[in-house]
Amino acid sequence: MASHEAIDGALLDVNIEGGRIDDVAAILARKHIPFIFVTGYGQDSLPAAHRRAVVIDKLFRDQDLIREVRRFGRRP
Repeated sequence: MASHEAIDGALLDVNIEGGRIDDVAAILARKHIPFIFVTGYGQDSLPAAHRRAVVIDKLFRDQDLIREVRRFGRRP
């Protein structure tokens, strides 16, 4: 889906049913589509190429998510 669909942005869980999201993050990065990682595993669990990406820790509050999404609108 990330390769073929028009996407404005994404929330990516690092681990979904034992599978990693690394390939999806790489596709989104190549297409310059903003994304935020949502994980309970911390920054060290991110794909190596995205260790400096925005992370929202699980369990997050609605206002945490809203704050980070708004920040994307202000980035150059």
